Amino acid sequence: MGNRAFGDRIYTLAPADAVRAALLLKLLAPQVPMLFMGDEFFSERPFLFFTGFPSEDLAKAVREGRRKEFAKFAAFADPEKRERIPDPNAPGTFEASRLDLSEREKPAQAEAERFVTDLLKLRARRLAPYLAEARSLGAEALGTHGVRAQWKLGDGSVLTILAQFGDTAIPAQPGPGTLLAESLPGLGAAVAENGIGPRAAIAWLQEPAA
Repeated sequence: MGNRAFGDRIYTLAPADAVRAALLLKLLAPQVPMLFMGDEFFSERPFLFFTGFPSEDLAKAVREGRRKEFAKFAAFADPEKRERIPDPNAPGTFEASRLDLSEREKPAQAEAERFVTDLLKLRARRLAPYLAEARSLGAEALGTHGVRAQWKLGDGSVLTILAQFGDTAIPAQPGPGTLLAESLPGLGAAVAENGIGPRAAIAWLQEPAA
């Protein structure tokens, strides 16, 4: 989620399969993953930029400064559109950003939360004990929208992740070892024959030699 004028969540802007692929890459790569509140269940509630300055002069400066910041974007070239950007210091801006936990009961959000929970459990069980000494084995571009990356973990196992965010399948070789996770069911089985499909991510783990 970026610093957007109206607090749009990525799940309202990008296809769900692309978001799942990005989450697999984020949650299984050795770097420390960071989820913003609500990311774990694909919240669609906006998260606006808000402040609580008691000084009206400071509040005014922040409000005007933020609107000026967006003036460089074509969508906000019109001063009237910039005026609609929420006032960071207004109580309503904060209230509009509160999570609605009832969202988690919606089918799509419930499935997203299961997906994220499973990935985090997998990371904790299979990867986390060996990440302190993990090192990169390199990465290569796959077409214009994909990447294949590998890491050697502390126990000698090799983690491979394929991810691509284009709209068509592209040639790709599966990683060594066994399938660890896939952003959608059935993706891993098809890679060797058909390459990696559109907006997809897959991970393999090659156990260390005995």
